[in-house]
Amino acid sequence: MKFLAGLLQSNGNSKIINSGLFEALTSEFISRGIFSNNSGGSVTVYKLTQNSSGSVITNNCKYVVLTEAGVDQIINNNSYFKVTQNLKLNGSGRINLANGAYFEAGSVNTMDGFIEGVSGNTSLFKVSGSMNQDRINDAGKPGAGDNDAKFRGSLQLCASSYQTLPAGLFKNGAAQGCGATIVETPCMPISNGTPPVVIPPTNPDSDEDGVIDDEDDYDNDDTRAFKIVSYNAVNGGSTVAFEDNWPLQGDYDLNDIVITYKYEISTNPDNKVVFVEGEYKLLATGGSFKSGAGIQLDIPANKVSNFSGTNGEYLETGHTNVVVILFEDSRQAQANWNTEPGKPKSNPVAYKFNFKVTDGPTLLDFGSTNHNPFIWNASYGRGYETHMAGKTPTIKANTALFGTGVDSGTGTYYTTNNGLPWAIELPIANFVYPIERAKITDAYSRFSNWAESGGTLSTDWYNNSAYADGSKLYEYPQN
Repeated sequence: MKFLAGLLQSNGNSKIINSGLFEALTSEFISRGIFSNNSGGSVTVYKLTQNSSGSVITNNCKYVVLTEAGVDQIINNNSYFKVTQNLKLNGSGRINLANGAYFEAGSVNTMDGFIEGVSGNTSLFKVSGSMNQDRINDAGKPGAGDNDAKFRGSLQLCASSYQTLPAGLFKNGAAQGCGATIVETPCMPISNGTPPVVIPPTNPDSDEDGVIDDEDDYDNDDTRAFKIVSYNAVNGGSTVAFEDNWPLQGDYDLNDIVITYKYEISTNPDNKVVFVEGEYKLLATGGSFKSGAGIQLDIPANKVSNFSGTNGEYLETGHTNVVVILFEDSRQAQANWNTEPGKPKSNPVAYKFNFKVTDGPTLLDFGSTNHNPFIWNASYGRGYETHMAGKTPTIKANTALFGTGVDSGTGTYYTTNNGLPWAIELPIANFVYPIERAKITDAYSRFSNWAESGGTLSTDWYNNSAYADGSKLYEYPQN
């Protein structure tokens, strides 16, 4: 915005905001009301007069007056302000300098107002020519009041015409000097002083993600900061054991699918999940039914990308949340059951998958172990899902089956009326599960007590030998 020669003035109710170029190279600018020069803005006026009550000039970039300025009100300077010739700071005038700002005047012959460094780093007020010593020194004479101090707060006065000014001119940290550090920027066309020496941090942040290397599990990846592993991962993780006859009780040996799992989860500096890696191991496939196995995770399906599996794992479609399928037919996955003593055994089958997450949940919401593994009886159909007690079925479960057989049908999902589950999860990887057709309630005498109490009683039912019948357990360890 450019103006021709003449008088340029704003009225008392005006509010002018400049974010570009404001030039009045041959005009006097009488500033009334509010004038704001935003970051990136540049103002150049021939002469400045600010004499209307309530007038405020705020400068966040460059403001240059080519001749003189008369200041009767408030100037808030947060960057570079230059009056090339004379500055008159009248009785109501006040110049506030913030956080390393710079204000320069060619000369000062009236200084009835005051100048204050209001915050942050020390600002610099520089007078390159003469100052009216008599008017300014009045404040420094004996008997002058504290309110007569002309320079206040976090600023330096750099006055080339004087060696030492009276101490009464300064208060609240203001001082005479020319060494304040001013750093050159696009809005600050000069520099001053000696920039502080930048000492390399004791704890560097190599990927500049805001987390120092000592605390960052991924020093060179700014998308990941913290690694969290699931409980007991170092010892193989946890065990989930299933009965495949839901909603019937079947032989209730809970060995039809026995699987261990562990997770490694990566979060970003805000502790939001950005990467998930799961490892599952199929130990046993007791019974003649074909069973599939998967995991429902509390992450929206549309937030996941770059899914990768090592043994045929895949993302099942049709779900709002992520559902990972490990296998569809347990009889193909493992030839031998691993539940009948004296019969051939199959080696455990490993499954491993990972994927990226965009705008994922926080770790607290996602959890490191609170996931939802499940099986389905593929001999009957995909709808015959079996989950742990209380866990939500997927959208593909046949909800008409709830309340049939011995399923409670109300309250907690996947329990009988007396609280017995079709699947259990244990915080160990070496759970000794029952042999084929041996009820778990017979193999472990306190199992029913634990299950029917909702897991509050007999919590050591599975690892206290006093509660176990070794003749009903598969390869029960001997002392």
